[in-house]
Amino acid sequence: MAQLRNRLREVRMAHGLTQQVLAQRAGLTRQTVGAIEAGDYGPSLEVGLRLATALDVPIDDIFSLRIKDTPDAGLLPQAGTTRVLSAVIGGREVLRGLGQLGAYRWPAAAADGLAEVDAYGAVSFERFGERRQDTVFIAGCDPALGLVADHLQRQGTRAFWFTAGSGAAREQLRSGRAHFAAVHWTEGEEPPEPAPEVERIVLSRWQMGIVARQGAELFEDAGDLARPGLRIVNRERGSGARRLLDRLIGEASLSPARVFGYDRELPGHWEVAEAIARGKADVGIASAAAAAACSLAFRPLTVETCEVWWRAETTGKETVERLLGTLRSAAFGHDLTAFGPFDTSRTGSAPDNQRGRG
Repeated sequence: MAQLRNRLREVRMAHGLTQQVLAQRAGLTRQTVGAIEAGDYGPSLEVGLRLATALDVPIDDIFSLRIKDTPDAGLLPQAGTTRVLSAVIGGREVLRGLGQLGAYRWPAAAADGLAEVDAYGAVSFERFGERRQDTVFIAGCDPALGLVADHLQRQGTRAFWFTAGSGAAREQLRSGRAHFAAVHWTEGEEPPEPAPEVERIVLSRWQMGIVARQGAELFEDAGDLARPGLRIVNRERGSGARRLLDRLIGEASLSPARVFGYDRELPGHWEVAEAIARGKADVGIASAAAAAACSLAFRPLTVETCEVWWRAETTGKETVERLLGTLRSAAFGHDLTAFGPFDTSRTGSAPDNQRGRG
């Protein structure tokens, strides 16, 4: 359904004109201009062109169609207008805000439109062009996902990485809000069990550990987490970094209330490292790649394995083939190795307990 978006009053006032003056210039009555501004009268094409000529602006600066449909906007803010990207996942259009893009990407990407969520949760979507069928959403917190997206872009797939912890990425895949999800677990943990329809491929292995500014005193043991003046920055529940921090706290018999900053949550490795680099926190748990990118000190604690998961029924065959080709390419392997301290020895290979294709 289409709804007329009317900016006549806004444009008129920006030009410093009264309704009467605008009406005279456009050959209309003041009552007509007032009725259009109030939304009580839908102008004809001729009237719209007269107003645009009188204001010396393109007609679509004043009037445009707001496309009202029912896309999935479940990951958008609860109210307000948001610049969004649009993708088709399993035959359904999904909208995601550009502010959720992986670190160092926002707001560089051009939006597909504006989504407005009203106080009742109803969504209006103003599209900036034709709906595209080639957009791919990738969810996860592995810093390598930015490289995956860019390498897919070079192959003609419009791909975007959205920051999400491992648990959140799995949920987005399950609910049809991402084509691919990066799922990782710590060495010694039981790997998460995917649903039968989920297919998987190994992305990388990385070190996870304590991150702090260069020259800062990295704590010696978990008991130092409660050291006076030490500011922690945490990750969200369901993330591997959060599980590791909680394990350290438990081993030290600490209460989270004694760890200053425990309740401060950031969505990804980059965000944690950046907060420390800017002096907004003293220490956190993040990957070696994020620490290296921000020139931070790093003490390894464990190794994590990361896989990319997808569902064949919601991700096209060509897109999957491009992903597999990317991960198995020498160019991607060399790029990832130079990008950060990743173990790429199994990148692009099938997991040990793979049950689907790989």
